[in-house]
Amino acid sequence: IRTGAPYYVINYDDETGRTDTITAGSEYSNRSLYVLRSKTDAVTSERFQALLRAVQEIEALTGENALDIEFATGSDNQVYLLQVRQITTARELDAALIDRIEQTLERVQEFVANRLTPSPNVHGPISLFGQMPDWNPVEILGRVPRQLAFSLYRYLVTDKVWRLARELMGYGVPHGMPLMVSLGGIPYVDARLSFNSFLPADLPDEIGGKLVTAWIERLVKNQHLHDRIEFEVAIAEYTFDIDRRCVEQMPGVLTPDEQAIFTDALYRMTKKLVTGLVAPMDVELQKISLLNQRRGMLKERHKTGDLSTVASLLEDCCQWGTLPFAVLARHGFIAQALLRSLVRVGVIREKTASDLLNSIETVATTFISDARAMTRGEIDTATFMVEYGHLRPGTYDISSPRYDQRPDLFADEKDRDVSADVGQIFELEDRERDAIEAELSRVDFRISVDDLIKYIKAATVAREYSKFVFSRNISDALEYIAKWGETIGLSRMQLSHINIYHILDCLVDGSEHSSFEKLAAIAAESQQAHEVASSIHLPYLIPDALDVYVVPLLLARPNFVTNKFVHGKISVLTEEIGDKIDIDGKIVLTERADPGYDWIFSHSIKALVTKYGGSNSHMAIRCAEFDLPAAIGCGEQIFERLRACEFIEIDCKAGRIEPVGS
Repeated sequence: IRTGAPYYVINYDDETGRTDTITAGSEYSNRSLYVLRSKTDAVTSERFQALLRAVQEIEALTGENALDIEFATGSDNQVYLLQVRQITTARELDAALIDRIEQTLERVQEFVANRLTPSPNVHGPISLFGQMPDWNPVEILGRVPRQLAFSLYRYLVTDKVWRLARELMGYGVPHGMPLMVSLGGIPYVDARLSFNSFLPADLPDEIGGKLVTAWIERLVKNQHLHDRIEFEVAIAEYTFDIDRRCVEQMPGVLTPDEQAIFTDALYRMTKKLVTGLVAPMDVELQKISLLNQRRGMLKERHKTGDLSTVASLLEDCCQWGTLPFAVLARHGFIAQALLRSLVRVGVIREKTASDLLNSIETVATTFISDARAMTRGEIDTATFMVEYGHLRPGTYDISSPRYDQRPDLFADEKDRDVSADVGQIFELEDRERDAIEAELSRVDFRISVDDLIKYIKAATVAREYSKFVFSRNISDALEYIAKWGETIGLSRMQLSHINIYHILDCLVDGSEHSSFEKLAAIAAESQQAHEVASSIHLPYLIPDALDVYVVPLLLARPNFVTNKFVHGKISVLTEEIGDKIDIDGKIVLTERADPGYDWIFSHSIKALVTKYGGSNSHMAIRCAEFDLPAAIGCGEQIFERLRACEFIEIDCKAGRIEPVGS
């Protein structure tokens, strides 16, 4: 309806046997299937084949293709029509757009079919692509990012930094393989490469191959785990419940001897990382400090709008920013895995783990405290913006204004103190301390209980701080690009459609055409491709090339934060944040939320709901820190159903989120 793209969209309930659940918008109404009109032969279900034949018959009889059809199917797949209406509000089908969509999807299908086959020097005979595994690009960039944002993420993280960091920590990595790809303009991670990079470097190839294959098969069978592969699919670190995880996540995959070799390799690697013998966090934080210093010197030496400064800022960001961040982020995952395993083996209570996370004060704590001090007049705006003005909702998006360009984002709250929300004192009970000490002794980690707690806290703080610092380089680079664009007549929106490699080529390309002519043409073509990408539908996970044409929307399971219950009116934040910000006292819904969205915590919101996000994502950590109820990563069906309502209810302890009356 919205784009006029050539799809049959089927909303269905195949569980209750009732005929009113879809129109009533009940919990069973969030199953959807998108089928490209020209590829109905790719549908394998006899039930849906029968339905589509009936729909095509109706189209032929009516001469209309924008129809709202209510139907039911019998146990023999006989289709019964309940009602057929013309959709008068549907966008007119554009023949040129349809052709471009079909051509794009044919190229995507060929690309996927080729990449799903065995690859030299990579474990696993099969693969699959996902929008959220590992570096979760759809959460950071959005479902359809423009070219500058996508290419910056490639340049700074997913082309090589991701594997350099893991290699430094003792993991085996497939050399020369970029992690992220673009499928019709939508970013995906090659999950096979990700799983390969979770294997200890000294693990025998035969065992590595078995593990990668098992993890891929588990993800295909349990697609709702697509945003939590580090905890519930792959096993990338030694934990106190390692044997239980092996049994639950890959039963019968390894022989007893092979499992012993695997867990021993994880043990040796994890022990070195936790004790600081390999990739110590303080060394990585020193690199982050160096990045701060170098950025200051760069900006002093170079004038605004100098493209060479952009190149220097980004190169420094790779070496001294995203690379150490990638190491610290993996420390963060290891810390979380260790903490969760203490709960799973019954050593500590779930509340103890929650209290520990709530006691951690990250850079966000200082930010929110300073933001509220600014609104009370205790810190002047200029001073605040020197420290935080570089942040922007959409870290990689040049068209998104920075905080120092949008001071109106912050709430005017004169009486509320951030100290009431975070930084609660954490103390272990004697019983739990003794139990943790016994576990540490059992596995011979040779660290104290206090050392383990310190590691868990430090890893979380370091991850968030390093992200905060390296985003300065990205933000400044984007502003330099914008100033440079002004000098040759390119707007921010045009620049957003040009990838960073084309922009940096202007430093070395002295061809006869002007930079404006070349880049303006590239921007126009890229903008057309972006319009196509915005119209196509692809699933969260693609394990089969035909999934490009037949797209079942995944029934996601949100990642709930805290054990609280909350009921309230919603406020939906779009990527285009308008002038009127009305989120105080509301449950905030937003598709994604990178560090640039931290401004929302300066407001008195009731809870947070996101469409995308994992259990250890940026916003999951933020909400745990502020003890804020949240449902992170609801998925498309649940999110779209919620945003159409006025009031919703979240029961984090029960794992439930649903629309309610006022």
